[in-house]
Amino acid sequence: MMKSVLLIGLGRFGQSVAEKLNELHHQVMAIDKNEERINEILPIVTDAQIGDATSIAFLKTLGVDNYDVCFVAIGEDFQSSLETTALLKELGAKKMVSRASREMHKKFLLRNGADEVVYPEGQLAAWAPIRNLISVTLEAHEYRHIAAPNGATAILEASSHNPDIMLLDLGLPDMDGVEIIRKIRSWSNLPIIVISARSDDADKIEALDAGADDYLTKPFSVDELLARLRVTLRRLNQTPSDSPDTAVFSNGDLKIDYAAGCAYLKDEELHLTPIEYKLLCLLARNCGKVLTHKYITQQIWGAAWENNAASLRVFMATLRKKLEASDGGASCIQTHVGIGYRMVKASE
Repeated sequence: MMKSVLLIGLGRFGQSVAEKLNELHHQVMAIDKNEERINEILPIVTDAQIGDATSIAFLKTLGVDNYDVCFVAIGEDFQSSLETTALLKELGAKKMVSRASREMHKKFLLRNGADEVVYPEGQLAAWAPIRNLISVTLEAHEYRHIAAPNGATAILEASSHNPDIMLLDLGLPDMDGVEIIRKIRSWSNLPIIVISARSDDADKIEALDAGADDYLTKPFSVDELLARLRVTLRRLNQTPSDSPDTAVFSNGDLKIDYAAGCAYLKDEELHLTPIEYKLLCLLARNCGKVLTHKYITQQIWGAAWENNAASLRVFMATLRKKLEASDGGASCIQTHVGIGYRMVKASE
């Protein structure tokens, strides 16, 4: 049955949608800001116009409620996609289909009027070359591995084979990587190293808070990836004396006697306040792992202190000064600006 479709956004995904609708003999009105894209698409659509889909005045001229389906294929600009979806719903769109580039965007689009959310098929193809590069690298360095093409397969393989480490991209075709981290963390402490093009602090914090152990931003060097793997494996293979569950923790010249409630540096006792001692122990029990500000404040003070990052910085500054004063200016606590803190293993 022929349908009338209002298609907004003519990027690669929008063009592929237009081609598919043309094959199915649907009537398509295409909208885009770019005149060149409009001219390219005209031969395979019923009509096309240049216009700003985030402008309610422009959308009113289209008679939105006359179309069987409104398809928002913007995707690359999530805010514009969200605004357009909400405006079309307000103008009486019968059925709303919106494109999302991340699983985490789906709930916002549905909340703002979308009846259905779809993902571009090209996401799988975009990830494949990187997956192949990593596979070749792992094979060359004699790491046994399993490659998964999507999130659902990754979760299944992790539960079936119990691997030592998971390398995870956040932009998978079927679900967002952060959701995979949460699912894995519900039943396993499997170390997870995120590999992602998302470089914003907010994305890193979200992944680390969800349970990721490390975060590697694309583009990355093979040598850096291998180094991150070695660090994680060293932590997995730590000797019993370094285990956070033993009575005494040792990391270079730093020693913490959990039973006695004392910390020592070069065999000299550190005079710490109760909060400083709790911070040091928390970092020690997660040695080598980046802990976010949110995670640390929740562990030390509870939910009421969740957003008190300023107080945390003060306590961390005094703790580091005491460590540096006793160790000739060196400190085993590393700051990850905008994210959190990490205790560096002495062997790194």
